[in-house]
Amino acid sequence: MDKRRHAIIQRKVINFDKFDPAAVMCAWDDCERPGYELYKVPTRRGVQTMTYVFCTERHRQYWIAAGQGPETAARNQGRVHGMLPPGHRPTL
Repeated sequence: MDKRRHAIIQRKVINFDKFDPAAVMCAWDDCERPGYELYKVPTRRGVQTMTYVFCTERHRQYWIAAGQGPETAARNQGRVHGMLPPGHRPTL
């Protein structure tokens, strides 16, 4: 069995709307790392499409499990904010 893996190339998301372009920060609550193209989540709010970026797959999954943003977190039916969904939780 060949254990080689393909390289995963991560590119930071850059905001060019500012005078001084800078990396977009991770959309998870208290994370201050830059977000990457690999971990984008597009969402639709009416006719507007917003894209959230994250630094890791884990932070992306936290955000998705929390109900895609704080405005829907109240409808999570007992799910704790910051819990990973089944299949992404570490096994002991």
